[in-house]
Amino acid sequence: MEGFVYILRTNKGTKYIGSTTNLKRRLSEHVAGKVNSTQRKLPIVLIAYRCFTTIKDAALWEKKYKRSHDQLERAIRKGIFVLTPNGELRPNASPAGQSPPPDRVSGRRLGGARP
Repeated sequence: MEGFVYILRTNKGTKYIGSTTNLKRRLSEHVAGKVNSTQRKLPIVLIAYRCFTTIKDAALWEKKYKRSHDQLERAIRKGIFVLTPNGELRPNASPAGQSPPPDRVSGRRLGGARP
């Protein structure tokens, strides 16, 4: 199952990093205040994300970057994440060197039922 790592900017200017299998759903949960770790930091804005082939890969990246925000800043500057200047998802955008699978942000596969 496909996974995502995402980065949010909180109302205090700090960054929050997380991983999920459904980016749109998880972002709406954060915005609605349903996530304990960000509910007191609203409003939040999605600033970047990256798609992975598995949620396990996404979780490993999340863990790596949660340990070091300096490393996270360097990764953002290098273009490893898809930047979202207006906080909007960019379904067809890819970080440097990564090809986007069709309709990856919504989690739906084109041309048939989900496995």
